[in-house]
Amino acid sequence: MSYAQDLAFHLRLRDVPEPEVADIVAEVDEYVATGGDPVAYFGTAEQYAARFPAGAPRRRRGLPAGLAAGAALLWVAVALALYATGTWERTEGMDRVVLLPALGILLLGLLIAFVLHLARASRPVRRGTPTPDA
Repeated sequence: MSYAQDLAFHLRLRDVPEPEVADIVAEVDEYVATGGDPVAYFGTAEQYAARFPAGAPRRRRGLPAGLAAGAALLWVAVALALYATGTWERTEGMDRVVLLPALGILLLGLLIAFVLHLARASRPVRRGTPTPDA
């Protein structure tokens, strides 16, 4: 990964707005074009990114995890309702039948949220036209 890509990644992890990411990366690219060593001048990409104020976190970032948590709770609620009405007879080991799928749904949602966060942070910098924050 180039210094510019690494810098953009760390800036996005800090929720720096995309137009600012493009400007900061362009500044680094200009310096590198003169033959300078960006690590010697700016520090590591992570250190340089930490100098910029973090942006406001995007609201939709937790959407997959939130939906998964809701689905897991709904699964548990339906199972409890079925137990309470006698539709689903409770037998030994049924707790696992209820809790393991709920846990699996929740973990899957967290994994999807994590992967989406990394994918957003590692996309290429688009210079000229800012991209909407996802």
